[in-house]
Amino acid sequence: LHICGNTRHLIPGMCKTGAVGFSLDAPMVFKELVNEVPSSINLIGQIDPVAVMLNGTPADVERAVRKLTQEMKGYDNFILSTGCDIAVETPMENIAALMNEGQKWKQAF
Repeated sequence: LHICGNTRHLIPGMCKTGAVGFSLDAPMVFKELVNEVPSSINLIGQIDPVAVMLNGTPADVERAVRKLTQEMKGYDNFILSTGCDIAVETPMENIAALMNEGQKWKQAF
């Protein structure tokens, strides 16, 4: 289930939908949701597709990925992704940085 924007107020209702995963946008703070969302529902996202992916540098992407993966360390229902679709103008270097940093995190487990 994906809904763009700040969906904090919708989380209780989203949990009742039967969805197996929530693809959540950049305004959401995953570490605040882990006690509200059952571990049977995957939390997918939340790297900012505009500020970080489109307008940031590879170093910005790496920092954002490291911060998020550290916050979500130990939560098996977390899947790293962007918070929403990325723009076609997103630099390939930033996409590579997301993938490379994600691979480092995955290998740490």
